[in-house]
Amino acid sequence: MRNKATILVVDDEYGVRQSFKMILNTEYNVLLAESGEEAFDLFQFVDRIFANGIDVCITSNGIRINREIAEELSRRPYGWINISLEGATAKTNDAVRGKGTFYAVVGNLKKHFKYRIRFGLSITLNSINIHEIDRFPGLAREVGAEVILLRNLYPIGRGASSDSLALSFAEYRQAVEKISQWKNKNFMVQTSCEPIHSDNETATIYDNFGCAAGNTVATVYPDGTVSPCSLLGNGIERDSLRSKSFATIWNAGTGFQKIRNLAVPYNCLSCEDYQACSGGCRARSWASNGNIQSPDPWCKKMS
Repeated sequence: MRNKATILVVDDEYGVRQSFKMILNTEYNVLLAESGEEAFDLFQFVDRIFANGIDVCITSNGIRINREIAEELSRRPYGWINISLEGATAKTNDAVRGKGTFYAVVGNLKKHFKYRIRFGLSITLNSINIHEIDRFPGLAREVGAEVILLRNLYPIGRGASSDSLALSFAEYRQAVEKISQWKNKNFMVQTSCEPIHSDNETATIYDNFGCAAGNTVATVYPDGTVSPCSLLGNGIERDSLRSKSFATIWNAGTGFQKIRNLAVPYNCLSCEDYQACSGGCRARSWASNGNIQSPDPWCKKMS
């Protein structure tokens, strides 16, 4: 019998940890940890993961970074580390993340990460922080980040109850144009792919009508069900890992087959820009219209 490689799964939700274990345990020894602190107690197992050639990436809110953790991280070749902030100031960040989090995270990064560990800042663009977008480069330089990852807020999940935070198509487009004009930045900028206009050079186009959902992306929910995209919620059928393997669900699952075989609406098929967007985001269509087959409301022809 061959020796299995080892994978460490870290998440604060019990169901998420168990779901990943169900997916992976036939091929790997699966270790589970509830928090970063618990995971760091298992560094010897993390080293085994690296020894088996598996990349490890970490996303954290940065609140509990300390000297010991930073030293342990600096000794290991992580694929990447992302630290989440929701603004360039305490006022904007703490409105989303909670009082005191901005200065705690920035202080930790400057004290323990700067010039020692390669990491990026992950920021969700919203109506509260959009006015200070030009301050993000200064924040990145201040804390020593090498990447700024900017994401759009989708009206899904908790975001659905925060409509006032979501950007309009015009606001997002203006933000992207501002970002493209940043000069003399000593870091890389990445924006989440939004296939909503033909001049979006970062868009990945698929043969079927739609986006990455079900093509390159899948989501495992805490209850063990699998969806083509975490943003689709109850907008599409989900099969369960308790009765089927992940490979079976990916290749032939009800929701995956459905989203890969959506009929193209006439107003999309007849559009000269269709080949540059493939119809856009299915989750945004579902959130706005209750129909994953409808045109993306962020389409420039509809906005």
